[in-house]
Amino acid sequence: MNEASSIPRKILTFFAALLLAGAIPLIAHSSAHATESDNETPYAILYDDGTLVLQKGKETANEKEVLSFVEIIGGDAYDYRWRTPLLSTETDPSVVQKVIVKDELSPSTVANWFYSMSNLTEIEGISKIDTSNVVTMEGTFYDCASLQELDLSSFDTSKVTSLNNMFDGCRSLITLDLSNFNAANVEAMRYTFNDCQSLASLLLPISGTPKLRSTYMMFGSVTKVGVAPRSARAVAD
Repeated sequence: MNEASSIPRKILTFFAALLLAGAIPLIAHSSAHATESDNETPYAILYDDGTLVLQKGKETANEKEVLSFVEIIGGDAYDYRWRTPLLSTETDPSVVQKVIVKDELSPSTVANWFYSMSNLTEIEGISKIDTSNVVTMEGTFYDCASLQELDLSSFDTSKVTSLNNMFDGCRSLITLDLSNFNAANVEAMRYTFNDCQSLASLLLPISGTPKLRSTYMMFGSVTKVGVAPRSARAVAD
């Protein structure tokens, strides 16, 4: 009887020893570390005013209604064809009017990021997107029909192999400066500038495109005088 009653006392003694040894504080620290890791996870949050915020952590603006909340994933973790990975599948991309890149992001792909955001007029903080590990930029700005300007001077394209459909359907873009792009590894530019009907000034990579093999409909529907012929020769060189 005495031996049985001593078992709980032994258990208490064991936990007391753990406390003295510092094991339990270590467990608490591990939990705190997990929370810290969660705060580094990137999310895309769409609010009812049409603003899409790309940030680290789950904190949302209290005064706004959230329409879509997704974790930003990359690589082969999602099927990026025909939709944007920055919105829930049931959310209409045309609702987005402004994008704010709140925190530094280092995605493995930006394929179709702003796909079919036809009413998007502004991307604030795009320089916070580190593209140094991005291999494909396919469809990144596909059908961003309301965008009139884009500053992509911060984009690192040294590993990019495909620019297919990157600006396809950007019907309001007037000027586009890609002279800073490193296109040394680019192999495909199918439909890249297709339907850029307002494009009047286009500066292409100075480095050239030595590996470029596919250019089908690269300048489809680009009708501004002189743009397509000059650009085509620049690419070929």
